[in-house]
Amino acid sequence: MILALLFLIAGSTVEIDSTAPHPIEIEVASDNQQQCIFRIEGRTLSQSALRKILKAERDKQREIHISSASNAPWRCIAGAVYDAQKSGFETVGFVTTPVSE
Repeated sequence: MILALLFLIAGSTVEIDSTAPHPIEIEVASDNQQQCIFRIEGRTLSQSALRKILKAERDKQREIHISSASNAPWRCIAGAVYDAQKSGFETVGFVTTPVSE
């Protein structure tokens, strides 16, 4: 399976298909002990709960959009990408904020 990476930059013009289901937006962070924290629609989830949600949503042709806190270890972000791919999602986007010059 090919994992397509879609990079979205906040403030850019992005063409949106209004007939497509809204994406699943995953926020990735970590706590003081560097444990991964995942949030979907304001709900804090463990990695196993995240996997269950992704598996339940995989047949709905939705995209995944991942944003992360500045303190999120790369292993947490990569874990969310891996779980999305393993669950059958073909498009994973990274939502970022542009660095001001």
